[in-house]
Amino acid sequence: MIRKYTFILICCCGLISILTACAGDSPKTQQGLLKLVFEAIKSNNSQEFNDLTITSADFVLDEYDAGHFQEKMSYVGQVLKPEELEIQASQFQRAVAGGEGYINFQQSKFLGSRLLEEGNYELISGSMIQYQTYSLILETNGQKQDSETLQPQFVITPWKKQYRLLGLKFAN
Repeated sequence: MIRKYTFILICCCGLISILTACAGDSPKTQQGLLKLVFEAIKSNNSQEFNDLTITSADFVLDEYDAGHFQEKMSYVGQVLKPEELEIQASQFQRAVAGGEGYINFQQSKFLGSRLLEEGNYELISGSMIQYQTYSLILETNGQKQDSETLQPQFVITPWKKQYRLLGLKFAN
């Protein structure tokens, strides 16, 4: 009898753990992606940040269903994608370094986001992708604030039923 209840208890705990994990932040929503990007910058975790990004080259390669060999042999895979990855890495470092007029990731808590702009971006292939630019709603030193006047802003795009960061937008 005790074994039966122990088994049921273990199953219930397992189910609760699975449901809790599924309810966490994920790039399946704009808000979930932005929170994950915020946390990656706050913790200076470039690998986590990179896992949340996408390049315009990725869209072109996917559009033409380029295999690994074709990807390496093409301008898009050999030149454009590495250039875009380098730009994203420098954007990450710039956000982490911060400064006057920048979001203070270390002192802030993510509360939400606000859509600033949306539009279409033309790829090198001529295709268009949608993008959205967001500011963050933060709590800093006990005060709620919109980061619209601070740097960076966050440019995201839909990708295979999720969202990915195209880049960070700086004023200069």
